Amino acid sequence: MAHSTRTVPIIIASVIAVTLMAGAYVLSGPIPFINTVTAESSEELLRAYAAKDTDADGLQDWQESLYGTDPLNPTSFRADIQDGEAANQGLLTPKSLETPDDDGEFPGTAAAPSSLTERFAQKFLAQYLSTRGANPPTEQEMLAFVEDAIKELTAEATAKNTFDSRDIRTATGADLATYVAAVENAIEQNAADTGASELDHVERYIEDNDAAASRRMKEISAGYAAIGEALIKLSVPAEMAQSHLALANAFMGLSRATEDLSTISTDPILALLGFGVHRTYSNALVDALSAQDSVFRSAGLSLTPGTAGEEYVKGAAAATALRASQQP
Repeated sequence: MAHSTRTVPIIIASVIAVTLMAGAYVLSGPIPFINTVTAESSEELLRAYAAKDTDADGLQDWQESLYGTDPLNPTSFRADIQDGEAANQGLLTPKSLETPDDDGEFPGTAAAPSSLTERFAQKFLAQYLSTRGANPPTEQEMLAFVEDAIKELTAEATAKNTFDSRDIRTATGADLATYVAAVENAIEQNAADTGASELDHVERYIEDNDAAASRRMKEISAGYAAIGEALIKLSVPAEMAQSHLALANAFMGLSRATEDLSTISTDPILALLGFGVHRTYSNALVDALSAQDSVFRSAGLSLTPGTAGEEYVKGAAAATALRASQQP
């Protein structure tokens, strides 16, 4: 199904927004491709999500998933005490941390063996609970713990790309103008048209508990995967081989990250990982676009306004402008 020619600018604008430390970024001057990006950065969304406590019981939603308590019921452990206070008093213990002698005396649903929740609990939460002392953690201490844990899990999750150099189809003497038109078409034909980026849907869930957010993110994830698969089938000019491989892998990585983010209402730990993975592959996509822009500039590629591929070339230029703006 064909999409509007605005699809390419929207996707690249959304990804560029993720690479920013601030919540807004303005590109001015001779770059009409992106005028203003106002989406919140993934770091800000991560902080908001890590602090989300739907039932205001002092236990963040992601912790409730570890303890097996109900994020919509503040006294799901016991009617006479809020879940957060029960955790602070040591009355709650994640199933993944129980010893064989516990005999199920602690409430909570056991995480599946080798699942992300179990690994999160065993690798990070055990150390956190054993070193935090008698006082409940501050919001900043909790955020630091979550961010450090996500960084380590992200490194594990992004260690392997989908494609390698053997998957690239190079064509000697291939035309750059034909190439950029084909890439732009692959994006337009396969991208999901949900009216907003995946991070916009995350924000809607965090702020408004939007029930449609997860479904929309799954659609976007499928679209990213379709783009990556379409890109890897294209014939590529030899000088574009490396950056094209990086481009295809970045879209496949964004697909996995967005799928993780789509579990935001059912698996908070996996969604937390999604933030880190998404940031990694968003940066990878911007780097791939900037590398391609360098080739376009060296070759003197110039497309008439309205020509197929023009929006994509502008997107690559915008990626270079962003990287330049981030230099000290």
